[in-house]
Amino acid sequence: MSVERPCVLVGVTGCIAAYKAGEIVRGLQKAGVRVKVVMTEHGTHFVDPVTFRALTHEKVAVDLFDDPSDPIHHISLAQECDVFLIAPCTANVMAKVACGIADDLLSTTALATTATLAIAPAANVHMYEATATQENMATLRRRGVRFIEGDAGYLACGDVGRGRLADPDIIVRETLALLAERVGLDALRLACEQHGEVPFATVIEQINAASSRRPEHSAEPVPAPCHPERSAEGAESKDLPTCAAVTATAASAPDTPLPGAVADGAATMPAGALAGRTVLVTAGPTVEPIDSVRYISNYSSGKMGYAIAEAAAAAGARVVLVSGPVALPAPAGVEVMPVKTARDMLAAAASVFPAADAAIFAAAVADLRPANPADRKLKKGRDDAALANVPLTENPDILATLAAGKRPDQYVVGFAAETDDVLMNAHAKLKKKNADMIVANQVGDGLAFGTDNDEVWLVTEGDDVLLPLMSKRAVAERLMEVVAAHLD
Repeated sequence: MSVERPCVLVGVTGCIAAYKAGEIVRGLQKAGVRVKVVMTEHGTHFVDPVTFRALTHEKVAVDLFDDPSDPIHHISLAQECDVFLIAPCTANVMAKVACGIADDLLSTTALATTATLAIAPAANVHMYEATATQENMATLRRRGVRFIEGDAGYLACGDVGRGRLADPDIIVRETLALLAERVGLDALRLACEQHGEVPFATVIEQINAASSRRPEHSAEPVPAPCHPERSAEGAESKDLPTCAAVTATAASAPDTPLPGAVADGAATMPAGALAGRTVLVTAGPTVEPIDSVRYISNYSSGKMGYAIAEAAAAAGARVVLVSGPVALPAPAGVEVMPVKTARDMLAAAASVFPAADAAIFAAAVADLRPANPADRKLKKGRDDAALANVPLTENPDILATLAAGKRPDQYVVGFAAETDDVLMNAHAKLKKKNADMIVANQVGDGLAFGTDNDEVWLVTEGDDVLLPLMSKRAVAERLMEVVAAHLD
């Protein structure tokens, strides 16, 4: 058991709800808790371990033998944590833990640990309500395993019923309450004061909320421990509010927000994760003139690229945003280079690319342009033939052109907006364009273009990771976390 900073080991299993584990990690970190992550192999198919490495600044454990420096990794993980939280936990993993099966790192660690074991189940309603699953859960409860269950509702598979993962905020509160039982309030207070992002009064509120939600483990509300506050010189201050007053104030005020935190609770990068780095971002459409008033373009709003630029700047990077014509304000702290045509965008991006540590090509560049744009307005009636037959020629491929000369230490991300065969086309583009990652999404019928939300795939040579529907800002945060980890 930890003697200084409380530690939670978060186990992530192979379930679509795995993407919510990032929110759980960040919620615990805000309270000052040290967080480590262990994943099943199937869990890595839903969330890349790089995401958790970027969040925790700790190695992400997956395989029994993936740390040569620690030949008995499952024992050190089991001993290091105060609470082992498996969230989400599939019916399969619950069955293995109930039966004492230890055939991978996560299940072996669960068998070896003497820490408080907590499980947040997530499964299809029929799998969840199956007699075998319910008997396994009853067995685990008898052994002292603490369950954090969600309410009934719509499931990712389309069914309706029990089996949803509990809300990440609830899981965080319950876990903090278990930590309080395990290590005591003084240890939590010290961790919060030294490493936290919220006042300790907020942590106390979360613990009390958890106690009121779980009557089987309820207790009297936990009072904020009254420790004399100290001035900057270390002298005790007698003019500060009492602990009761602090608790009351915290109850009426919102939690202290993390700078740059997204509204939907998506995980955010540690401050300064990209400090000293230069990030190039392209965004928006290009416009290709037919004549002095008409042009060829597309429906891109630029929202995704602008969100990426904002996320990179919030993480401390110098950001240069090469933007086609959009109706968006310039993100704070971002250098904007406005352009119109694809050739303009290539020239601007090429001037920045050699100095960039990462380049994110999110612009929707027109593939074709009129070969001979008129320098005047073509008039109906007089110029009908010219308007009816506009010869087209290919635009330069900005991503392929620049990525062809990328350095080994550069990280290049392209975007693929597809109407069908999204993953197949994304993998083809990844190879053809010499990119490190393709962010792929489906467009058309109101999807992606102009909306505030998006569902995307992060496609790399060895993996495809789905980010389910979330705000574009949340997608940007998740993407930059991966980029920052690769530049680390």
